[in-house]
Amino acid sequence: KQLKIPSLTNWLTSILLFLPALVSSLILISIGFALAIYLRDLIEESDILGWRILSNILFYFILYIFIIYSLKISLMPFDSLISNIIILLFTLVGGVAVAYSVVRKEKYKP
Repeated sequence: KQLKIPSLTNWLTSILLFLPALVSSLILISIGFALAIYLRDLIEESDILGWRILSNILFYFILYIFIIYSLKISLMPFDSLISNIIILLFTLVGGVAVAYSVVRKEKYKP
């Protein structure tokens, strides 16, 4: 059955299309986070020269990849141009945030 209010019907349809994508993207982010932590700990336990830098780079790279894929999945109901713009903005903001945190850590390093 369809409701007699087309605007409410369209709104409910868009929400029902978005919820499974949101749940699957949250599951994907949690899997990526668990994998990134596991690999970071694995590198930290090994005797690799420069393990701290390598483990941090690998951690953020894996987390970034899984977040981008989950954004692609969750933004599937939207237009391709809009989802690409959102992903590009997320990449820019994330890159600036990571660069700021690295510079801040280096500045206050004893």
